[in-house]
Amino acid sequence: MVTVGVLFDLDGTMLDHAGAARRAVTAWAATVAPGVGGDPTLVAAWSALEREHFAAYLAGECSFTEQRRRRMRAVLALLGSAVDEARLDDEFADYLRHYEAAWRPYPDVVDALVGLRCRGYRLGVLSNGDAGQQRRKLSAIGLGDAFDVVCCSSELGVAKPDPAAFRLAAERLGHPPRHLRYVGDDPETDHRASLRAGLDGTWLDRTARRADVSAIRIDRLTRLPELRATTATTPAGGHPASWRAALDRFADLIDPRARWAVTGSAAVALHGAAVTPRDVDVVTDPAGLVALRRRFGDVSVAEPFRAVGVTARARLRLALDETPFEILVGVRNRRQDGGWSAPATPDDRLWIPSWGRLVPVLPLSSLLRIAQERGRTDQVVAIRRRLGQLRIGDRALPPDGR
Repeated sequence: MVTVGVLFDLDGTMLDHAGAARRAVTAWAATVAPGVGGDPTLVAAWSALEREHFAAYLAGECSFTEQRRRRMRAVLALLGSAVDEARLDDEFADYLRHYEAAWRPYPDVVDALVGLRCRGYRLGVLSNGDAGQQRRKLSAIGLGDAFDVVCCSSELGVAKPDPAAFRLAAERLGHPPRHLRYVGDDPETDHRASLRAGLDGTWLDRTARRADVSAIRIDRLTRLPELRATTATTPAGGHPASWRAALDRFADLIDPRARWAVTGSAAVALHGAAVTPRDVDVVTDPAGLVALRRRFGDVSVAEPFRAVGVTARARLRLALDETPFEILVGVRNRRQDGGWSAPATPDDRLWIPSWGRLVPVLPLSSLLRIAQERGRTDQVVAIRRRLGQLRIGDRALPPDGR
């Protein structure tokens, strides 16, 4: 069965919840009972209390706020501190400040998501957490725009491992369960439950210490089957396999410090200072164009391969051509009077659309070398044309091939 989308758990899968909770309870306890905060038994007890009372919340035995109060009540008693019922919410808020400050993604998350997005897969989150908090987590770790859908049990009205939770998430992602993969760190709630719901479940076991459950098991997200396959058919809306294969070689060179903006099929997200269409370079598809027009009413484009907003300092280009490789290698050029005013230079960079932004990857000179090494004549021709290096007799072909 062809997989066209991937749904992820959040805590323990993309966000290091255990590490954040450990640091948070240690820091919080040090303010309540100095000298006790670093005790490993406290961390273990807090983890056990969380599992116990969060399970009660998911079972409908108490509210989300009440499960927090139960945990705080129990840990204060464990610390030998007076339990003031009127201050339980305030104490938990103190813990939360430490917890939120410790939110971190696992180091493999961004690479995996970029790889999947470049291959054209739709991406989503299915979490049993509170919707407001889970979305704050995604924003805090830089993934606020990374997913097509974010589904949480508090909004769905049903939680994992109920098959209905997975089926609702699949419906919102726009594909039947049999065409989706689900990835999570819990062998029962995530892996087995997703299989029962009809998805292709994958168990993320980062410790690689648990007993084998005869599952598709990986120890990092970059080992997902979709990222290992380089010759599989690209899902609908994805990029050509040749272009995708080239990206595999240099996805690790993405510079997260660059200031860029803009769009993909999801929504337009502008990072950094306020900008207008004349301040950014854009590659998009029809769905992204709709998002651009929603954000900037003055955006217009003639299909395919046209440019608007040309200025001396930046270009806005909306490229709807069916060949993303050709589109992207030309994104840094200026276009005037219906044609490119100058060829690209070897220092111009290939840009790829990621979630809500453009990612600079490699100078064209490096991309040309890679294409030559891989024997990709089509890519070599495309790059040399953009560099103005293709000639017919004494005449150089225009950069846009006219």
